[in-house]
Amino acid sequence: RRLLEEGLGEISVSFPGDWGIAAPGLKGQVIYEWIEMAAAHLYHAEKSSKSGDYREFCNSDQADVILSFGFDNSFFYMALVPALLWAYDDQTKYPDGFLINQFYLLDGKKFSTSRGHAIWGDEVLTPELRDGLRLYLAGTRSEGRQTNFKLREAETFFVDQLKGEWDQYLSQLASA
Repeated sequence: RRLLEEGLGEISVSFPGDWGIAAPGLKGQVIYEWIEMAAAHLYHAEKSSKSGDYREFCNSDQADVILSFGFDNSFFYMALVPALLWAYDDQTKYPDGFLINQFYLLDGKKFSTSRGHAIWGDEVLTPELRDGLRLYLAGTRSEGRQTNFKLREAETFFVDQLKGEWDQYLSQLASA
């Protein structure tokens, strides 16, 4: 409500840094990543349209744009990116919906690929584990609340819950 009443305020388009897209003519400055994100929306909308015009996709009554993101990025996806898109083209349609998730932790800590605190798909998506992993993830997903993926709990779940009944059920489905 405050943003609608007072406006967004000023946003820096670039900042000092050496990681990212260099800001033209500004030595030592890179483009703010959320500016890039707004441009990426237009790029993907162009690629998704038959004519190559982002307006065809963004403003179509037949295309619903649903954004999915973590709650820590709510301001950016719900306010900043739409404001940037409207500044570029005030006819751009606001997203039709949002799927906002809480954090899904790994053994009590935030997933972080840079710190090596992650589970890599090629390690767990073996043919014998993938269906069990899907079921475990569905039961522990972070929709509406912060939840925690516990590797030992998942392993126990695979052994205790999935061997026998679940395997039999899947085998019956496959043979049906």
